[in-house]
Amino acid sequence: NLKIDDKKSLLILKNKNNNIYLSSRNLKKSKVITATELNTYDILNHKNLVFVESSIELINNTLDK
Repeated sequence: NLKIDDKKSLLILKNKNNNIYLSSRNLKKSKVITATELNTYDILNHKNLVFVESSIELINNTLDK
């Protein structure tokens, strides 16, 4: 249990997933985005960042270019 239900949380996925998006609506202060949509404002505006492992690989590959 991550205990993120009452904190601003950002969930970063590699690809869009409607099931995760729909499930995240149960968390009041959460936002779900893909790794390609990640930006500085969202990182600084959320208390918790939750990365799916495959999204980290995509971010690293993007930043390595």
